[in-house]
Amino acid sequence: MAVPLYWQFLGPQSYHSVLHGDNAGNSPRALIEYAARSLFGDAETAARLSMNTTEQNAFYGWPLLAFGTAVCVWLWRRPGIRALALTGAAALLLSLGPRVRLPLTDIVLPGPWAALAHAPLFESVIEGRVAMVCAPILGILLALALDGAARARAREVRTLGLLAAAAAVIPVLPLPLAVRDRAPVPAFVTSGAWKDYVREGEALVPVPLPDPGQADALHWQVEADFGFRLAGGYFNGPWGEDRIGIYGAPPRHLSNLLRDVRYGAPAPEATPEWREQARRDLAHWKAGAVVLPSQDRADELRGLLTGLLGAEPERVRDVWVWRVGPR
Repeated sequence: MAVPLYWQFLGPQSYHSVLHGDNAGNSPRALIEYAARSLFGDAETAARLSMNTTEQNAFYGWPLLAFGTAVCVWLWRRPGIRALALTGAAALLLSLGPRVRLPLTDIVLPGPWAALAHAPLFESVIEGRVAMVCAPILGILLALALDGAARARAREVRTLGLLAAAAAVIPVLPLPLAVRDRAPVPAFVTSGAWKDYVREGEALVPVPLPDPGQADALHWQVEADFGFRLAGGYFNGPWGEDRIGIYGAPPRHLSNLLRDVRYGAPAPEATPEWREQARRDLAHWKAGAVVLPSQDRADELRGLLTGLLGAEPERVRDVWVWRVGPR
């Protein structure tokens, strides 16, 4: 079902901003480095300078920025070029965010985005993405430079112009996207066996619950033609008394615990307090069944859930299942 855009501001699921973390702005170094999936890119360097791979929006590389600057100086008398240059420079500065850490130092300076960070609509913007404004600007400057070089009478000028353009563009040429095999949907879902464990109105609880960081379990719903509800997910919605926008469902103690244990944290003792908290969280989700597919640390997760739920799971097809809804 499509949700009207105005619901973000006025509807029952409205929220006033979206949390992006403290590192949503670009590092100054990001402006002169290369994205992970570019020809001259280094994945480790790009990862250190960006929030995640998706947000590597300012990695134009120093040759392309230097080339664009040179073209602006060359054609500065044109009003359109001055407008492009000022717009691009403003976009790069704004993309640094509300606080700018000077590279190789502990000095943090206020950034130009600080003046906009709490304004309506701007409060939900990932400021690092403002740098994408420079992509069409650099494209226009590159086209003008190539046109000027092609029209030059002197062969040396033409050659120099083409070599400079190549040196600016080649390092940022994109590499093929990295792909991975998606984890197969469990036969418990594809065979329809889930219907014996999740009644109408109840939710299936995968372990761990799907969230923006790992949403593979959403494919379970697709394979089941959305025949069951699913705890967790990936969407924007309000969280807390202040109704701050977050990605994914509001965190619960049990969802956080399962995620932590899945990725290496030691499983706590199943104390009465933890068991009661698990009961409340499952009731909140209107859970019908908890489903543990094969994965890393499955034994630790199985032991933890057995202690929290006070019952051994049932092996159904290729998963472990705890029936937790009313019988």
